[in-house]
Amino acid sequence: MENSKSPDSLIAEYGRISSELDSYVNVPVSSSKILTFILEAAKDYGVTLQDLSTGEIVSRGENLEYPVKFKSSAGFNSFLRFMTSLENGIYCVKVVDVDMDSKSASVRLSVLSKVVRDE
Repeated sequence: MENSKSPDSLIAEYGRISSELDSYVNVPVSSSKILTFILEAAKDYGVTLQDLSTGEIVSRGENLEYPVKFKSSAGFNSFLRFMTSLENGIYCVKVVDVDMDSKSASVRLSVLSKVVRDE
């Protein structure tokens, strides 16, 4: 194959990607910081939020999930830019569900984080 990569280059690329992912999940997270982050993004993109709330933190081994749900109203393009900004922001965001109609969208997402251990 002409485009094959050496095992060393694949391992280096994996290390780079893994390190980049860790930089997202190693960001200090709290429910209040998440809510502030979402509210500021909504304001930036002209999205009106209703029923914004966080749920109980879910622990999955060394990983934590901070569930968030909200309803929003905005034009489709504004809503799309808003959701893109959440996904590309400082937190590792996993969109669980988006239910849209012509006037609003209901969103469920989780912010992922690693458990911080005292040393």
